[in-house]
Amino acid sequence: MEKKEIILQEEADRIIRQHVYVSMGFGLIPIPFVDAAGLAVICFNLSRKLAQLYNVHYTGKKAIMGVLLSFTDDAAIFFARKTIFPKIVVLMTASLSKFIPGAGQAVGMSAMPVISGATTYAVGKVINLHFASGGTFLSFNPDKAKAYYEKMFAEGKQVAADMEKRKAQSAG
Repeated sequence: MEKKEIILQEEADRIIRQHVYVSMGFGLIPIPFVDAAGLAVICFNLSRKLAQLYNVHYTGKKAIMGVLLSFTDDAAIFFARKTIFPKIVVLMTASLSKFIPGAGQAVGMSAMPVISGATTYAVGKVINLHFASGGTFLSFNPDKAKAYYEKMFAEGKQVAADMEKRKAQSAG
């Protein structure tokens, strides 16, 4: 890897890490759906920052929403294939659980930061790989990215959990 590529990758990792922290913070918001809406805004901003880093023309929120939503398949076949859609269901379920006093709020408040962090991490890693290999928003192929997204989401759960532990240790 060339020195420029290493510097770009380090900066991309820093940008992704910052956005993971912010999305985990939004996961702690006790109001259902506000946390999920915040996650969408964070992913838009993450995509914009990575586009700037790689000098990719930022085509606006519609294009980014298309990229993010392109991970989902038609509802009729989502049960048969692994996509981001089940993760969106988990995210919404964790968010909705905050409506249930006591235990539901505790579950939502503990699950959302890790789910939000993992989602942000995976989206960031997928978009970073795409831009680093010369891709643009318009050339994104979600079918090619799905396996990598799944791998990065699993990795992101561990990254987010580790970040949460380090934050708790530094606070205590």
